[in-house]
Amino acid sequence: MDSIIILGSASRDLIRQSSESLAGRIAYYNLGGFRITDFPDHPVKRLWLRGGFPRSYLTGTDTESESWRENYIKAFLERDIPQLGVNIPARTLRRFWIMLSHYHGEILNHSELGRSFGISDKTVKQYINILEGTFMIRVLMPWHVNVGKRLVKSPKLYLRDSGIFHSLQTIDSYERLMLHNKVGASWEGFVLEEICKVR
Repeated sequence: MDSIIILGSASRDLIRQSSESLAGRIAYYNLGGFRITDFPDHPVKRLWLRGGFPRSYLTGTDTESESWRENYIKAFLERDIPQLGVNIPARTLRRFWIMLSHYHGEILNHSELGRSFGISDKTVKQYINILEGTFMIRVLMPWHVNVGKRLVKSPKLYLRDSGIFHSLQTIDSYERLMLHNKVGASWEGFVLEEICKVR
């Protein structure tokens, strides 16, 4: 008899316990938010602005969507991160996440981030690992035919959900997005995530 357990999110302990007790009989699937193909009759700009989180996307207005995302970010930093055993003040991690949003679509440089934020490279890597491990950011490794070059070249940094990126950049409307200096990087990250969702 087959059993299926579907979890929206899971604690580290639950994942560890399931891995131990179901070794060889468990599969993990990382599901992203809504995709363009989920709502073919809706304009793409709605998904791009609001992101793929269902409650953010399905709200009646962009203002309601922005409010939901702000509440989500707050709950994620104040409740979810501490539950993972991470002892970093929510305010500190939020400031770091906002700073990362300014590097969205750019080469990841730990030293530069450390100087900008006033922390060590090691701490930068720790914060990035936390945000990457919770699926908030993507560190995209370079691809090159020559494997040696792949190992030497630096990865690029993206915030995975375009709506979260826009909230951290205080972009609350499509009009503001079109005038923002990160509009190109925002679109690049949005397209990247759409491609990753169909793999």
